[in-house]
Amino acid sequence: MDTGKRNRRATIVFAGEMTPDGLGGFTEGANTIREVWCSVRQLSMNEQLLYGLETSTASYRFQFLYYAADDVTRIDSIQYKGRSFRIKSVREIDEMKRVVEVVATELNI
Repeated sequence: MDTGKRNRRATIVFAGEMTPDGLGGFTEGANTIREVWCSVRQLSMNEQLLYGLETSTASYRFQFLYYAADDVTRIDSIQYKGRSFRIKSVREIDEMKRVVEVVATELNI
């Protein structure tokens, strides 16, 4: 992926660790955050249907560099331009641990 295409700033919010609260429930710990340079593109309706996503919400494709310390999962989220996105899928583009592609849907809060 071209470096010049990663011209948008997004924030990956990693879910905090769940710890028992002593009363039979769990408490979520502090979230960790990483800001990344990425490319962002809204998916077309055809692509949303292909991925099996809801068509009533906007879905986006984020591509950014792989970070060894970060294992982005579906329980994490992305913040971009003041909006929050739920991660639907994560994959490595070239399987060489260089570029990660995330498909996410916008949360309507």
